[in-house]
Amino acid sequence: MSEFASAPVFYFYTNILAPYMFHRWKMMADAFPGSMVILTRKVDTDRPWPYKTEEMDFPCVEAQESLRWSNHLAWSKELSKIVKSAADKPVIHLIECISGLNTLTILSAAKNNEFVLINDGGFPETTQRPSQKLRWYLVGKRCFAAISPGDIGRRYMNAWGFPIDRIYNSYFSHDIPVYVSFRDSEQYHLTRNKLRRELHIPDDSLVVICVSRLLDWKRIEDLVEALNLLPSPALKRLFVMVIGDGEFRKPLEMLRASDKIRFKWVPSVSYEEMKHYYAASDFMTHPSEGDIWGICVNEALSMGKPVICTDVIGAAELVKNNWNGFQVPVRKPQALAEAITKIIASPKLLSEMSENAKTIGNTWHSGLFIDELKRMLKDLGW
Repeated sequence: MSEFASAPVFYFYTNILAPYMFHRWKMMADAFPGSMVILTRKVDTDRPWPYKTEEMDFPCVEAQESLRWSNHLAWSKELSKIVKSAADKPVIHLIECISGLNTLTILSAAKNNEFVLINDGGFPETTQRPSQKLRWYLVGKRCFAAISPGDIGRRYMNAWGFPIDRIYNSYFSHDIPVYVSFRDSEQYHLTRNKLRRELHIPDDSLVVICVSRLLDWKRIEDLVEALNLLPSPALKRLFVMVIGDGEFRKPLEMLRASDKIRFKWVPSVSYEEMKHYYAASDFMTHPSEGDIWGICVNEALSMGKPVICTDVIGAAELVKNNWNGFQVPVRKPQALAEAITKIIASPKLLSEMSENAKTIGNTWHSGLFIDELKRMLKDLGW
């Protein structure tokens, strides 16, 4: 019997059926029997996640949106029934990036339960937008606590009005054991060599990978500008690989037009194959200015790939300068170019940072998120 058999269960509401969350939800269901995930929207078509709820190894039910006008105005007919069915037992509702209308449905249908708001994006600088104020006054005031990944996210929730001691850390992470077992296997080197041959990557090249949806705030154009600022010796050794798709493709068109930058764009890669592309690379860059976290940073580090990222994303706290990568100022292509040049110019530095990158699993993993849920229960008096 679980040590938390008498504690409340968790209902985790989301519209993102992300494979990198499955291990976390499995841990939650195992630690707190009766907990489940409620999916309020079909899987986004621009993400390579072909999973179905019946394939999950944790309780997952669908409450698909039957009316949808926008991200904020969407309503799931079945959601109220699911919430009301739990009225006679202690439930903590974890509310993540679902529509505002569905959130209000949960709040009105589960009057005697505890509510926790999960940070799904945003920064302190944007907190004062009317939509954010509305969310705080209608939703946040009803919530016992907030959950957010890392220091940047916690500052954001604190700016909303949550006391810092009521903001728990979600320790946003991928499934580290899956990545590590592949990284340490013979298959890693076979896959690396095979994929590099298929992509026509010269043996003496260093591959920088960028894993990103093509959105304006991902700042792929900063990477392109940085590449054009590289000194000739560095550029001759570099091969650029971009993984992802979206509407903001102009920067990639600029790369294609270049006759001096060796470049490969792979629009879509299955989640299972993503680690193969990390294996084929040597280090990663992530120039985004809008990620409340940035799971690709975790993934690259656990594969032993140093990361160059901006200093405004949540996952930047995993990256230490000259140890496992570099943090650079956002929208500063020159700083990005200098960091890339340092890695290319020093094989010793690249080797040392690659080894240091592998230690991420010792300090940041989803098991710590379960510990935060237990701490939250203790604070609630359970």
